[in-house]
Parts: sequence; C-alpha cells; structure tokens
Amino acid sequence: MADVKPTSSEGGGWGTFEIILGIILLVSLLNYLTGGRSFISNNQTVTPIDTTPTKKILCGLSISKPKSGEYIGTTFNLTGKTDGCDWWSTEDTALFAQVIDRNGKPVSEFIKIPPLTFENGRATFNSTIGISATPAKGTGYLILVPAQNDSLYAQENAITHRIPIKFK
Repeated sequence: MADVKPTSSEGGGWGTFEIILGIILLVSLLNYLTGGRSFISNNQTVTPIDTTPTKKILCGLSISKPKSGEYIGTTFNLTGKTDGCDWWSTEDTALFAQVIDRNGKPVSEFIKIPPLTFENGRATFNSTIGISATPAKGTGYLILVPAQNDSLYAQENAITHRIPIKFK
C-alpha cells in the first residue's frame, strides 16, 4: 500500500482557510475585550474622559486670595469678587466666611464680608479675617457662603465653597 498524506480538508493539519479564520476570530475577540478600542496605533492623541461624578462648576465667584493650599497666619486677607450666578451679593454683604481646621472645628468667627464695590448684585471685596482659636496642625478650610441664596439651585444644593488652606 502506498502512503497517502491527508490534505488539510481531511483533518491532517491547518490550512490557509483555518489560519485566516483563526486570525479573524482572535482580532474580533481582542476588539470585544478592549471595548472596541483599536490596538493598532494611528498616532492620534487620546484625551481621557473625566469619569468623576458631575458637579456644578463654581459659577459667579472668583477668589484672588488666599490661593488653594496657601499658608495663612493668625490674620489673612480674603480678596475676590462675586459676579452673579449662584453668588449674588447685597449692598452690605458680599458673602460670608469662616475658617475651620482639619477636624471641622471653627477657628474663626462666621463673618460677613462687606463689599468694596457693589452694582446689580455683583461685588468686589478685600477683608482681613482673624483666627480666633488654635487650629489643629495641617490643612483646614476657608468656607464661603453666598450673601443670597435666591437661586433654586442654591436652595436645593446648599451652595458653599471650600478653599483648602494650611496653618503656619
């Protein structure tokens, strides 16, 4: 009897068709597992999507001093402006402020910040805030509260703004 080698269609090995089919299935599987992202580079810059929970952007408040993470002493200046949106001022109050330490303990009075200028609910301010109690070491916060909470968003979401500060 003559030795006859089986052809690929007879199950004796991998033929061209099976190899191509295997590659297509492998590429499809990789595409599925990577969420449709291509693993072939096309030299495009990809900007990551921010997946943090959405929160309203600070609207209508600009603070010049103190900057986030700035060291403060026993007194410091609070400088900035309110420009409407969720931060409307009155003729005698730009906003309210209080300093707390890292444990949430108030280390200043809850004070009214008077406006330097005022027009149509918008104000500029520059006030000195004094620390009246010894804060815990480390980071604390300057808490700001609008003079008016007339907007529906402000009423439903208790608008405040926290600026991280460090104690000397």
